[in-house]
Amino acid sequence: MITTNADFLYISTHEFTFMVLLIFINLIGAKMIHNLYEKVLIAQDSVIDLMEQRNELKKILNTIDEKINKWDLKVKEYKKDIDKIDKDIEKEMLNEKKKNIKVYK
Repeated sequence: MITTNADFLYISTHEFTFMVLLIFINLIGAKMIHNLYEKVLIAQDSVIDLMEQRNELKKILNTIDEKINKWDLKVKEYKKDIDKIDKDIEKEMLNEKKKNIKVYK
């Protein structure tokens, strides 16, 4: 271990090379970790954006579902009206038949 400037002057080339190598490994490791953290932040931002988009789509889908339900109710209402008119027409036709039968008798 280097404790003073004098000790630094007397270390071997091998020890110096090893220390430089350790420093580079630490720097490379730090850079890799930094890059991974940047990727994590980008991924988290993407997740947040997608969640916000999903929430907006849910709002739109809810609005569409409400509109579908309203139109479905109108369709059912109109079908009831049609059925009522059909029944009235059938009654009228029966009444006409009865009248015609009475006339021929």
